[in-house]
Amino acid sequence: MRKLTLFSGIVIALIFSFGVTPSFAQSESQVSKKELREEKKIQKAKVDLEKSKIKLTKAKEKYNSNLSKFEKRNSAGKLSPNAVSKITKSLEKQRKNINKLQDQITKLEKFLQQSGEMI
Repeated sequence: MRKLTLFSGIVIALIFSFGVTPSFAQSESQVSKKELREEKKIQKAKVDLEKSKIKLTKAKEKYNSNLSKFEKRNSAGKLSPNAVSKITKSLEKQRKNINKLQDQITKLEKFLQQSGEMI
């Protein structure tokens, strides 16, 4: 009986000396891991946003350049019907890519705004 009370006294003393219980320590580490993951997500979103903006400006420049070349050559009558359809398909694909990038940028901006981290 005496050993049992001595052992329980030691356990209680250890618990109070550290000031935390094991379950509390685990939940605190899980919270910090969650915060780290959230911070990584925010940093990744910021980097992706900058990359997407750069890609968007390049895609718009390329689209405008190709469109002006197409209009110039088409008005001069130097394109065959097959070339016209081929170029219009290419321009449509570029336009879809631009729309996709714009949607991605708005999605990333919305995420950063919700997390309170706007650039």
